[in-house]
Amino acid sequence: MKKLSKIFLLLVIAFTISCKKDNQESKFDKAKKITEFKNTKFSPTLENEIYKESNSIYCVTLLYAWNEITDEIGKPWGIDKKDNDLILLSKSNTYKNVLDKNEYFADVEIIDNNITAKAFFKKSLPFELKLNSYDKKLKFDNVPVKSFGVNGWDFEISDCVSILYYKNDDNFIIKLRPTDITHEIILFKTEKNYKNLNEMNQSLLKLTDVSTEQKQNWRFNFLDDDIIIIPKFNFNIEKNYETMEGKILNGFENKFRIETAYQRTAFVLDENGAEIESEVEYAVEASESIGEIEKPKPKKLIFNKPFYVLLRKKGAENPYFALWNVNSELLVKE
Repeated sequence: MKKLSKIFLLLVIAFTISCKKDNQESKFDKAKKITEFKNTKFSPTLENEIYKESNSIYCVTLLYAWNEITDEIGKPWGIDKKDNDLILLSKSNTYKNVLDKNEYFADVEIIDNNITAKAFFKKSLPFELKLNSYDKKLKFDNVPVKSFGVNGWDFEISDCVSILYYKNDDNFIIKLRPTDITHEIILFKTEKNYKNLNEMNQSLLKLTDVSTEQKQNWRFNFLDDDIIIIPKFNFNIEKNYETMEGKILNGFENKFRIETAYQRTAFVLDENGAEIESEVEYAVEASESIGEIEKPKPKKLIFNKPFYVLLRKKGAENPYFALWNVNSELLVKE
C-alpha cells in the first residue's frame, strides 16, 4: 500500500431519486443546505438516535463510502468516545446486501497525498399506474400539504397497494409496489417511539412476519370503503458533517484527518412512484390474538401524523433509504 499523508479527504454523495421515468427531466431544484431546515437532520447510520421533534433522513451511501475507506486504510482505531457518528459508522454493518453491486457506485482513490472516497446511488421507481393526486385533502403538522393515494378498492391498482399490518388508523403498515418488483417502499405509521431507525426496522419486520391464514383477515385486504392518503415529498438537501470533519483516524501506517465529509440526498414521492419495490406483507402483531371473527370496518390509512418511509430490496432485512417524518418541512405544500 502507498505511503499516505496525514491529510484525509472524505467525499460522499448520497443521491436517491424517485418518482420519475428515465426519460423525464429531474424534478429536483438546486440542493439546499440542511441548515435551511430547522427541524430536519441527516442520520449517518440506522443506529443514530432519532428525535420526536426532528425529521431524520438516512441513505446507505455514507456507509458505502466509509467501507471503501476502511478497505484502504484499515479499520480506524482510537476514535474518541465523544465522536458518536464515527463510532457508529465503524460499528454498523446494516449496509451489507441492501443493494446489488450494479445499483450503486462506490470507490476510493489516492490523488497525490489525499484519499477521496465517493459513493453515488440513483434509482427511479415509477408505479405501473398513476395513483390519485389530491389537493386540500391533508394537513400535516397543521400545515396544508399536497397528497396522493387511493379511494376504495380498484382492480387496476390492486397490485400496487398492499396492507402489511393494521391495528387501527394510527398503527398500520402499507406497501406500494413499483414496476421494478425487486424494490419496495414501505410506509409505517405508529404511535410507538423508537430510539433509532434500526430499532424501528426490527419492529416492522416482526409486525409483518405473519402466517398465510392471518393474511386472509379483513385487516390485510384493501376494501371498497378504505382510503389511503399520503403526503407528497420533494427535497434535495446537502450537508457537511461537522461532527466528522477535522477528526483524526488511525490507520494501518499513518494517522488521517477527515478534511471533508459531505452528503447530498434527494427524494421524491408522489402519485407517479417512489424509491421502492416489494413483496413484503403487512401483518397483525404476533402477540395480538385475532379471537372471534371481526366485522370489517373502513380503514382510514391517512399519514397525517409522524410516520416512517423505507426503501429496500425485496428480501433484504435492512433498507437502503429511511425517513422519519414528524413535521411538514420536507413535504410539498399546498
